[in-house]
Amino acid sequence: MPRRRSNRAFSTIQAWMEYTGTNQRDLAKVLGISESHLCNILRKNRNASAGLALRMSQLTNVPIETLIESARVA
Repeated sequence: MPRRRSNRAFSTIQAWMEYTGTNQRDLAKVLGISESHLCNILRKNRNASAGLALRMSQLTNVPIETLIESARVA
């Protein structure tokens, strides 16, 4: 049975967005990516690149290890 990708990291980012009042459009703009790309990452349809994961970690204070581990679990 295939393992599902962990949702812990990206649910944490979504919680950060709610807490700060940041919407996907604004977060995507700050990260320098399209809103659709961010949506795909948050829905776990795509993995974030290492550089993007680092920027997301720095911005949201979600540990980079959490973001990378979430992308590796498939």
